[in-house]
Amino acid sequence: MVFKSKSAPMKLSDLPIHERIFEACRAHSTANKDAVIFLDAETTTKKKFYRDVEPTVNSLASALIKLGFKPGDVAAQAFPNCPEFLIAMLAVMKCGGAMSNASAIFTDCQFFNVRTVLKAEK
Repeated sequence: MVFKSKSAPMKLSDLPIHERIFEACRAHSTANKDAVIFLDAETTTKKKFYRDVEPTVNSLASALIKLGFKPGDVAAQAFPNCPEFLIAMLAVMKCGGAMSNASAIFTDCQFFNVRTVLKAEK
């Protein structure tokens, strides 16, 4: 059985998700150059600004490419909820790769299993 919505069709974006996120960051930083995307609740001195997201992602993406990361590769990360999580994910996506998340509390054996499933080389 097929269900058809009574709502008007939505136009989907042709842009990759990381480019859409960059557009949103650019819009926020244009509206307010000091717009904060992250404020550390413990120290309140550690801040990340919307204006810094894209340059940081570009820098990490360049480094990944220099290390041999290529489109279709899969990276694993084990960050807690922090801005670096988003930066790493966007950098991998910008390189044409995919991100697999791991828990920061995984044991060595669990990390090995993730590497095995992903067929990781390094």
